[in-house]
Amino acid sequence: MKIKTTSLLLSLVLVTIGVTPVVGNSRSLPPVEGPPPPVEVNGDELAVGDIVATGIRGEGGDCNIDAVKVRTTAPGQGKTQWLGIVLDTHCRVVVNAKWEGPLTDGPVDVIEPLLRILPVSPTIPEKPQLDLMSRGGASGLSALACSLKTSEQLVFMYGYGGTWDKLTRKTGKLTFCYDGVNATINSQSGTCQGSTPGSWSWVVDACVTIDVRSGPAPIVWRTGRGDYHCNPPSQFPCNIPAQDGYYHSLYDSEDGHSNGTSHCSFWWTGVIVAGVDRQILQGCT
Repeated sequence: MKIKTTSLLLSLVLVTIGVTPVVGNSRSLPPVEGPPPPVEVNGDELAVGDIVATGIRGEGGDCNIDAVKVRTTAPGQGKTQWLGIVLDTHCRVVVNAKWEGPLTDGPVDVIEPLLRILPVSPTIPEKPQLDLMSRGGASGLSALACSLKTSEQLVFMYGYGGTWDKLTRKTGKLTFCYDGVNATINSQSGTCQGSTPGSWSWVVDACVTIDVRSGPAPIVWRTGRGDYHCNPPSQFPCNIPAQDGYYHSLYDSEDGHSNGTSHCSFWWTGVIVAGVDRQILQGCT
């Protein structure tokens, strides 16, 4: 196999560096000896500086490298593991970065070239619905001495890769003041985000705050909704369900109580891929 590319990036997928044999019709063609099976490497055991494969430079300057499979696994629920791989001047495939978390947590010199070519889904802030009324009084801190608490969660629809394979996201955040008698919202917000896993994308159609009770009251809360669909709806894989486009909505709700406790809930409507789950980012139960 000839490689000219200078860098690769792996994220919880099976990646093959090499060629795949094409199997012919044995009844009409004589048997042909194919290339040897690729060498399989466990990416979980690789460290920065490790050599994955070594090739031979041909007359044209290309590097000829035998097929190699690199496998990585999720380090835990909701986490992602990344491997940065570079082809150096000696025709060696070398690990030059390894990290967990979002792509943007990686070394700048590794991720910047990728961010220039990868489509990025924007994070969209919630907007109040036109008919939204703030119930229970105006937002603001109580005149009494009080304590502040913040509760925040991430609700997401995931694909068949598991809960790390987040396709659409909805966040909700509530900061409230409590004094043992009442609670009052200090601030509240929410965001929505889609993704672009391939030639298709998950689009945010709306991101709204649908209910707020600001207090002062024994219980205060906020509720947000994000609407999404798969685009283009009529093309694979967006047209897999009977209703093209996987149109769905994610809901988040966060509340605060006068004694300082806080609860977060979530639900969804519409057509989803594999499931919906959430991560508690802080505060709530």
